[in-house]
Amino acid sequence: RRSSDLDVDFVQPSVPRRRQTHEMVELCLQNRYDEARALQFKALPLVEQLFCEVNPIPCKAALNMQGFAVGEPRLPLTVMTKAHQETLREAMKAFGCL
Repeated sequence: RRSSDLDVDFVQPSVPRRRQTHEMVELCLQNRYDEARALQFKALPLVEQLFCEVNPIPCKAALNMQGFAVGEPRLPLTVMTKAHQETLREAMKAFGCL
């Protein structure tokens, strides 16, 4: 069965926009690659920001911004820089995550 046939959402909250990811996969399964590519290009600025620092730093920052209380990374990792937090926040807003 496809995930779209199920009532349960098995995707973890670390995926910033589950619906868009699911839609992109469904479009590919329907051979609608141009539409899937457009969604991927729309997501690219967010993806770049989610990898602007060593993971899981950006992912934790994104989840905290979304209201998931995941806390700070464990040592030796540090919190995301303020500059990167702002660019991540803007990318999340542009993609519809905030």
